Amino acid sequence: MQYLNKVNLSEIKDRYDFFVAWGTGSLFNMNYQKDHLPVNMLVDGTKTNIGNKIDKLVVYGPEDIKEKIEGKALIIIYAIYEVEILNQIAELGLEVDTIIYNLLVLESIGIKRYPFWNGKHADDILLLELVRRLGVKKKEYLDIGVCHPVMRNNTYLFYEMGWKGVLVEPNPIFHSLIKDYREKDILLPNGAGVYNGELEYYAFLDRLGYGTFDKEIGELRCKLGLKYSINKIPIIEINEIIENNFKEYPTIIDIDVEGMDFELIQKIDTDKYPIEIIMCETLSNEDKYSAMMIQKGYLKYAKVGENTIFYRNDLNISGLFTQYSFGEL
Repeated sequence: MQYLNKVNLSEIKDRYDFFVAWGTGSLFNMNYQKDHLPVNMLVDGTKTNIGNKIDKLVVYGPEDIKEKIEGKALIIIYAIYEVEILNQIAELGLEVDTIIYNLLVLESIGIKRYPFWNGKHADDILLLELVRRLGVKKKEYLDIGVCHPVMRNNTYLFYEMGWKGVLVEPNPIFHSLIKDYREKDILLPNGAGVYNGELEYYAFLDRLGYGTFDKEIGELRCKLGLKYSINKIPIIEINEIIENNFKEYPTIIDIDVEGMDFELIQKIDTDKYPIEIIMCETLSNEDKYSAMMIQKGYLKYAKVGENTIFYRNDLNISGLFTQYSFGEL
């Protein structure tokens, strides 16, 4: 069984005799809560850390799971390569249940819970803070460049709260996951652009977050020796996406398209579609983005990780965000 919704560890713990954490990379390092999760085995599908010890547990390869498992097992996935992991589990003939780490609530203490956020650097928590301080009411988002629909995702928290939106993702690897985890959202299996047409999409099997339509970036990443494929993907002009999928316009736009963020935001007709909040990957070019956003009528709210959050300058921010609270907005 593949868990597709949040579940408390305390409610399912007695169903399992053996717990496996699959993935020992950055998501594991940032999110593994050893004091709250009784893991019996660590697995590294990339084989980078096989043989090493983490918290006194030896890291094994996928082929070692079958002989090590004792009784009924739950595999907790700490990597965005969920589709590949599920395929490996099937190929190995393992009769196990799986859950991604975001959906396994380890402990609740008052209003707090683990995990606290889905975004890579708690980007979604800052978005929630801004939404509440602005007092916006329309519960709609546009997520361009979704990648995994839950892990490291900035709009899943809002989906949990009853918001709905449009998810634009050109990489077919993620389409089945989006349909499973975000069935109430609209999936557009194409790219967003500054015009309608087709572009070559560079997909990297070993670095799923590296996918890009930017030819220069794509070619540079190909030279790194990564496994890749190049396919022509339909592109829909960003204003047309808004016009065709929203009654008015979304409250939040989250953009992460690996090299084309600036052009996309510049293209948005913010006079016709005065979106309240726009978040995008600015990396080291924050000043360039901020200057452009000021011209479009937006102010910077916060820089978090690779992203910067902007809000419409005619809106008033009030109150303080003082607690983690995940109820209905």
